[in-house]
Amino acid sequence: MSDDEIIELPVAPVGSRVRLGTGEHASVRAISPGGSRMLVCADGSEEVWLDASDQWELSDEFAAPVATGGVSEGADADVDLDSSPILENWRWTADGALCGYVYGKSGYRDGELMTTSVVPAEGRFDSHVVTGSGSAYRLGQRAPNSSGTRRSSRAVGKESLLDAFAESLQTVPEAPELLYAVGGAEAGGSAAERIMRGAFSVLDDNLVMLRAQYSAARRVVLLKDETPVAAAVVEVHPEQSVLEVPILAADRSLRQLGHGSILVAILKELGSRLRLRLLVVSATQESQRFWLRQGLHAAAHCQVCASVCLFIIVSI
Repeated sequence: MSDDEIIELPVAPVGSRVRLGTGEHASVRAISPGGSRMLVCADGSEEVWLDASDQWELSDEFAAPVATGGVSEGADADVDLDSSPILENWRWTADGALCGYVYGKSGYRDGELMTTSVVPAEGRFDSHVVTGSGSAYRLGQRAPNSSGTRRSSRAVGKESLLDAFAESLQTVPEAPELLYAVGGAEAGGSAAERIMRGAFSVLDDNLVMLRAQYSAARRVVLLKDETPVAAAVVEVHPEQSVLEVPILAADRSLRQLGHGSILVAILKELGSRLRLRLLVVSATQESQRFWLRQGLHAAAHCQVCASVCLFIIVSI
């Protein structure tokens, strides 16, 4: 690749090949939650993190598919495009996923904003894409003046330290089939909303939609095959060094699969990255046992209140 062909990106998409400053070729394995670093593995070497100060460029074997948007004929012969959902007003994100308004996808309302998982080079076609998880999407109208990067998906409202993690979908360590997203009330769409509402007989609409007193909160959503399987509402209180979780719920139809525990582990990791000291959750009597299994413990000064709510805390 000549100098005038180098594509300037903060990081390369997961699954791509890059040429390092040493001349070695490496594969991109993961991207940091903030989208500023990428985990690469050079052939026969250990994995290392690269940031903006490191020298790298996309290798020839990846640059061509990105530029043309296609691969050899017959590579997706098994894809049933007639039944695949369609993305309208779509654009590429910085990590190689697509963000657009989806139609015909189970768990989403028609016209709802969503972000796919990463689309590898071999899954990019002129009329459709096939993501790394195997999901196919037909491509409708591309977003005008699309820059190829996605704006932060945080809700309109107060700023949050969690917005640093809202740039892209992230792979769950040791569970590549799972992804998680941090964002505003649109994160996870109606499927995430359904999961949260399904866990409680009565739930404050402001909490679910991040309005009013919850305008500084964010959704953290766990996805499998791009479909939400667990969701939480989370708020950072930097002055108290606290990560508060007013609600966390897993899909009732997918219980006993550990999705709730995985989401808790993600929240602990996010809290650790933000250097917070405590994770504080609200628990009903039914969910108290779950939280205790996650290694949390009841604060000695707390008692069950009239709404059957207690606080459980643990150092992050």
